[in-house]
Amino acid sequence: SLALASRLAYANRGAVESTTRGQWGLKSCVFIDADDTQCFVASSHTAVLVAFRGTERVLADWLADLNVFSTDRAYGTVHRGFRSAFGVVDTQLRTELTRFPGQPVLLTGHSLGGALAMIAAAEWRGVFDVKSVYTYGQPAVGRANFVGFMNQHYTGKLLRVVNNDDIVARVPPTYSHVGRLIRFDAGGHA
Repeated sequence: SLALASRLAYANRGAVESTTRGQWGLKSCVFIDADDTQCFVASSHTAVLVAFRGTERVLADWLADLNVFSTDRAYGTVHRGFRSAFGVVDTQLRTELTRFPGQPVLLTGHSLGGALAMIAAAEWRGVFDVKSVYTYGQPAVGRANFVGFMNQHYTGKLLRVVNNDDIVARVPPTYSHVGRLIRFDAGGHA
């Protein structure tokens, strides 16, 4: 389900809203588009989903991906471009998520969207009940102190799916991954 949500995040607002509410039967959906960062928040009666869009080959996305300088946060040292891309939607997302007090939050995204989902989990630790983060083809997000924070607070809740030898999952070289890895080989076998 989260893989489908990650894929749907690439669609336009109308397609996202009609799919989540019509086809998937979710009770609400809000599409957020701010300064080249896109995501959607959809809810059922029991959980809230936040799905981040990945790189779309526009200049701002590439600049966010390539900005390998780091920034220090309370939860560790992370990729500055990813943190900045998340920062432009953080306030809108927090406002939306406060409409669902106490409901578990599921985060997902592909490529850059996966990195944004990991940043969201770190930023929202203790604010929202993040139950899981599933990413697909996600680049590395932080340094050792970030990895330590995420492992301490999200043990068993982080899953990274990588397709064969996806180069995106191996960059940037000076950053580290968190979570359980599931790698599919060229034949599609885990």
